[in-house]
Order: sequence, then structure tokens, then C-alpha cells
Amino acid sequence: MSNIFEQQPTAGGTEQKPYKFVTSDINDFVAEMNTPKQEMPDSVDFTNFPVHNDIEEPIEATEPPSIKANAKVAQSTASLIVTTIDTLIPEIMRTVAKADKADAFKADDATRAELESAFAEYVRLKGVGDLPPGVMIVVLLLVAYGTKIPMLLQLRKANIQAASDRNEIERLQAEISELKSEKAKEQGAKEK
Repeated sequence: MSNIFEQQPTAGGTEQKPYKFVTSDINDFVAEMNTPKQEMPDSVDFTNFPVHNDIEEPIEATEPPSIKANAKVAQSTASLIVTTIDTLIPEIMRTVAKADKADAFKADDATRAELESAFAEYVRLKGVGDLPPGVMIVVLLLVAYGTKIPMLLQLRKANIQAASDRNEIERLQAEISELKSEKAKEQGAKEK
């Protein structure tokens, strides 16, 4: 039985030379592989290995083109998301607190920038940032005017109460006028 590592003649009739590893030949490699693990050295000395500087530029991790192309879209989507959050949540807080303005509940510039960066990275990596312009406009309109709904309901309630109060005042004024005219008639009757 022949050894698979022995030299075999090639089809052209010339013998193929055995493969040589950088520091040893195949026999050394096979001998090392057959060495029991317990007899292996604790560490390997790499000082004798040749260093090849074939690569002139360092290898950089490159992102797939789809992720690079989505970076701008992700940033605009993140900006929309943060604007939505920073408008909607402070308005809800303002409504609950019954405050006049929501400015006190809005995020500061640093927090807003961090949120935008985090959402942009998330959207970019997920690849879900390509929202159609129509959807973006609808979302912005809902945020801009949807947050006014609690204010609208409060104003409607106040207007209904004001109308009810006006009706009550008019009724009471009519009653007072009637009482005054009755009192005037009674005094006129007493004087006669």
C-alpha cells in the first residue's frame, strides 16, 4: 500500500515536487499532527516565521453597499422618529400636568442628538428606514396636529361651560329684572 504523501507521477510524465511548508515539509507536519497532545510544547516560538508584507494597506472592515446607501435614509428616518417622540410625549405630559406649554417636558439638545444617533444606527442596521415621503408627511401631520387634540377637547369643554354659564347669567338677570319690576309694582301699589 502506498503512502498518500509519496510523490506520484503526473500525467505529463514529469514528477511533481513535494509541497514545502514555510518552515518545514509535509513529513514534519504529519509527525507533529501525530504527536500526542500531552507531548506538545506549551507555547510556540514564532520568531523564525517569515513575515510577509505583501499587503500595503491595512484591511478595513467594509459595510455592504446596501447598508452604506441606507445611512442617509436612516438619518432622516431617525430624525422623523425623534421629532415624533419629542413632540408627542411632551404634549401628553403637558395634558396630564394641565400645564400651558410642553416646553418643560421636551428633551434637551444633547439627549435629542443621542436619540437620533441611536435610532439612525438601529434603522441603518435593520434596513427598515426607507419610508415613503407620503408616509413621512402623514406622520408629521399627525404629530403636529394630533397633539392638539387634548387641547381641543379642553377648549371645547371650556366653551360649553362658558355657554352654559352665559345662559345661567342671562336667566338670572331676567329673573332679577322680573323681581325688580314686581317690586316696583308693589311699591307703586302701596303708594296709591
